[in-house]
Amino acid sequence: PSLENFQHLQNKFQNVNFHSLDFSEIFKKSKPGDFVYLDPPYLPVDGSKHFGYYIHPRFGLEDLKTLAKTAEEMRSSGVKVLISNHDMPEVRELFDERYWNFVNFQISRTGLGTQKSKKRIDSKNVTEILIQSK
Repeated sequence: PSLENFQHLQNKFQNVNFHSLDFSEIFKKSKPGDFVYLDPPYLPVDGSKHFGYYIHPRFGLEDLKTLAKTAEEMRSSGVKVLISNHDMPEVRELFDERYWNFVNFQISRTGLGTQKSKKRIDSKNVTEILIQSK
C-alpha cells in the first residue's frame, strides 16, 4: 500500500477505536450504536485441531456458546455486531435467524502445522461465515 492509502485510512478512522480484548471485556465497554467485530478462534473443521489451539486455554464450543450469548446481549442493547467463524451447523445454531444475518464464502487456506513440526499443510478450501446482527 502506498502512503496515500494509509493517509486515506487514517482520515476514515479518525473517530474509531480498535481494541484487542476478551469478548466479555468489549461487552462492558460497548454502548448502543457501537460496532463490534468479534473474530474468535474458529471451531475445527473435519476434526482438524488447527483452530482454537493457538491460545491457552483452548477456545472450544462452550466458549463459543458463551460468546454467542454475549453477542446477543450486545445486539439486544443496540450494539451492531459482526462475528466470523467456520460455516458449520454447530456455529449457526447458536444464533437466531430472526436477529442475525448469515453470509458465507469460500476461502483457500494454506499454512504450517504445529510449531514443533513446521510441516506444511496443503491448501484447502474452507467455507467461512459472517454473522451480522440485524
